[in-house]
Amino acid sequence: MLTSSRGTNWAQAVAEMESSPVARQPVAAVSVILVVGVVFYLLHINRLLSSTPDEVRRLTPQRWTREAVEEMYRRLEKRPITTDSYKDRLPPKLERRYIVTGGSGASVPISPGQTSR
Repeated sequence: MLTSSRGTNWAQAVAEMESSPVARQPVAAVSVILVVGVVFYLLHINRLLSSTPDEVRRLTPQRWTREAVEEMYRRLEKRPITTDSYKDRLPPKLERRYIVTGGSGASVPISPGQTSR
């Protein structure tokens, strides 16, 4: 049987070490480090998503303000965008119908009066 320098059994020594609070400290330390790391990561992501990058600001120099959004809302409430509001800008209607074949979304145009290809 293996014994330690103090004359105790190795199995007993290991059991005593595992049951002591000192043996659980590395697990607790690793857990605290992981939690702190996740919190710092989330704070970093929040900081990045809370601001607009300079490249985007240069592309869109006019920022939407609360007043501009409210004005647009009032204007659209008075004159909503409907199909009648832009109907004169649409191309003329063509006499075509489409048959969707299969699940791929492929379509085949057919002429009026034609039942199949």
